[in-house]
Amino acid sequence: MIIMISCNDCGLVADASDGMCNDCAGAASKRIAELEAENAGLRAIASLATCVYCGHVGPKDGIADHVMSCDKHLLGQALRENERLEAALSEIAEGRGRFSTDPHEHARNCIEDMMALANAALNPPAKEKP
Repeated sequence: MIIMISCNDCGLVADASDGMCNDCAGAASKRIAELEAENAGLRAIASLATCVYCGHVGPKDGIADHVMSCDKHLLGQALRENERLEAALSEIAEGRGRFSTDPHEHARNCIEDMMALANAALNPPAKEKP
């Protein structure tokens, strides 16, 4: 047996099981779906972070990668320069590249470097006028 009552929202005849007529139940379902979509959007926004230095917006868990790759961050610049210098010191310590332990190779590299320095000193690059 179905018991009919008046709808809690609009006063029309409704089924007693949920206290709503079909129109109000459909509207309520639609509103629930809208609120869930809005909630999902807010959760997505809450997972983002804005960089205070350059304004980049990205995921909170990716901010460290952003700092390392962005040229506007002094910390990222310093860390990249540190990596470059460590690589150069490693090359020197291992006697590789221009710092070869082969005496003839080393002498040739030194002479080439001195020639480049002398040429740069004798022929400075032209300054551009603003």
